[in-house]
Amino acid sequence: ATGPWNSGGEWDRIDNLEEVMPADGGDGMATVKLNAKDKKVAANLAERTLSDPASDPMTGADLGAGPGAGRTKNGDMGGAANIQEAPAQAAAATRKTR
Repeated sequence: ATGPWNSGGEWDRIDNLEEVMPADGGDGMATVKLNAKDKKVAANLAERTLSDPASDPMTGADLGAGPGAGRTKNGDMGGAANIQEAPAQAAAATRKTR
């Protein structure tokens, strides 16, 4: 699909990724070489920023959710039962706001 998120004056669109990957002639895997001091700093950072699977913080998706968003921390905002019903529900919500 083409839209403002991937086309326009500020975009250089590349549809055939095989023409540009990997860009540096390498194997396509991201690699970084660090000296011993920087490895220690990176290890400390990884420990400090480690995900906590027991936490369940409020997210931007929760904060911005409105009608039709489904279940969020703020409650059930309603949602289509399946993908086939989603377009009709979206159209109904749009009609209500106009």
